[in-house]
Amino acid sequence: MIEKGGSMNRNDIFAYRLSIAMNEQSINGLSKKIDMSAIDVSRYLRGQQMPTARTLCKICDALHTTPNYLLGYDDDTGRSDKKN
Repeated sequence: MIEKGGSMNRNDIFAYRLSIAMNEQSINGLSKKIDMSAIDVSRYLRGQQMPTARTLCKICDALHTTPNYLLGYDDDTGRSDKKN
């Protein structure tokens, strides 16, 4: 988890975790999967905007991860492709 004393705000945490979860997925690729503009996805990645709950669920489905991971509450990505 993100340390409580850290200087990252919730937008920064989400942006950082989203960039990790996207891996090599392009902004345009993700925006098409979640039916949203690339501009909005770019704003998420820059920490300028947070998604709605509905959009967060779409992002998680598209990237095979969990809201708790993207929001910094859990370090487990929820992906089944992780190595033991």
